[in-house]
Amino acid sequence: MPRLYDIIGMDPIPSFMPGFPTIDQIYDHIHIPYVYFADIIETFASFPNVTFLWKYENDDIGGILKSYRNIYIKEWFPQVDLLADPRLTIFITHGGMNSILEAMYYAKPMIVVPLFADQQCNSKNVERKGLGILLKRHLLNKKTLTNALKRIMGNKWVISDISFTTDCFLTLTSSKNFERIRCNP
Repeated sequence: MPRLYDIIGMDPIPSFMPGFPTIDQIYDHIHIPYVYFADIIETFASFPNVTFLWKYENDDIGGILKSYRNIYIKEWFPQVDLLADPRLTIFITHGGMNSILEAMYYAKPMIVVPLFADQQCNSKNVERKGLGILLKRHLLNKKTLTNALKRIMGNKWVISDISFTTDCFLTLTSSKNFERIRCNP
């Protein structure tokens, strides 16, 4: 398996949208049902010209994926560094607030698969604001994940919406307006 630097340092992969999505840890490795795991792998494999980086807390499964040249699984990736990379095109996440704020900061469209707590509300806000797509966990399969990836990769409106929201977010948080908003709900 190549080192992370080798993956990030590669030239952009030719595709209808060059770059690579990254998938945050959606499931703890102990709790992921095999059917979801298989569907995710099959979906990623169906995009051979796109590199997928998957944070998954079980490096042992790397052997399963040796035949897939476009899927890299590691227990840890430098999330902020990846989000800052202009080649990253999509961020697939469970919808924790930190992950969403980091993706917004770097204007990365998201596919959010919420698991619990605030992630349900966060993911609905991501979709409502045009920052990405909500994909409910019980509906996660090859077809829905493929459709979500194609919907984001093939549409410039998502990039436009998230860029606009990011500009607003940065303007508000870097000015006196932030203090006014924070203090006056």
